[in-house]
Amino acid sequence: MTPIIGTPSPEGLRFGPTSSGKMYLCYREHRGAGSTRDKSVWIIAEVDEYGLFCTADDNDWKDDQDCYWAVKNGEQLGSKEERVAKFWDRNPWHGFPVLTSETKPPNTLIDLWKETAQISKADARRMKRSKL
Repeated sequence: MTPIIGTPSPEGLRFGPTSSGKMYLCYREHRGAGSTRDKSVWIIAEVDEYGLFCTADDNDWKDDQDCYWAVKNGEQLGSKEERVAKFWDRNPWHGFPVLTSETKPPNTLIDLWKETAQISKADARRMKRSKL
């Protein structure tokens, strides 16, 4: 298997295309570069961030605004204990970890993740209550 390697750019590491043809940017500002006052910060590696995006894209984990969402077996993704990722198309796509108290995925996705063992029943309940 060929390792996935991002291409450096001034904005961050670029990856892709995905199996559906999307390009992805691991944005520097969500990696702690510059002011992070209004930005969440990933604690997972860039290749894992891209992998989450690919998983969301492959599984069509989308909301009605065409944003993708992902989880990684309930693991912490961001520096403020975020366990959910949100991705949007800003040409190229990019994403960031989120707290469900600020924004949360649709309940249909939460239910799907619970049913497919992506998250526990307790985490699903917490997400729906905007407590995770």
